Amino acid sequence: MPRLAAALLLLSTSRALRVPETRSPAPAPAKLARRGLLAAAPFLALGAATAASAATAQENEFKLADRNRDGKLTKDEFGTWFEGNDLLNKKDLFSFDLSLPEIALDLTGLAGVVVGIYGVSYAYYLQQKTEAADAKVAKKAAAAKKKEAADKKAAADEKKAAAAEAKAEDESA
Repeated sequence: MPRLAAALLLLSTSRALRVPETRSPAPAPAKLARRGLLAAAPFLALGAATAASAATAQENEFKLADRNRDGKLTKDEFGTWFEGNDLLNKKDLFSFDLSLPEIALDLTGLAGVVVGIYGVSYAYYLQQKTEAADAKVAKKAAAAKKKEAADKKAAADEKKAAAAEAKAEDESA
């Protein structure tokens, strides 16, 4: 426990002594969207592979049930397959009798969906943040330009006033 407290103290003091980093230019929104999709790609691929293997397993069950190999299930073949299917013949349909690999695949698919949603939403968040920063910079630039124009106009007005005063002095002399 004292080691943990010392590590946390060291971490907090090192943050205080850290030199602030300069902001690097924000990446383009399209690049952010690609990053989000690339982050989610492995999980989406795993989810697609799981769905494909489940569909293949279902087809294989029906192929095994087809005894005469004509590509169609007769009523007797279907009855035999249905009676042999433990999942369909359970009395308690909502019991969770899954094996560990099935649970792992379900959790992996769920993780893929969560990571996919997170990746896309994070890319959208970064895009909005970048656009807001760009708008703020553009607003500051417009304000500076407006101030510069006002300063030029004031200088020109002062110059005109000085010229008019000098002309009035020449006429009175």
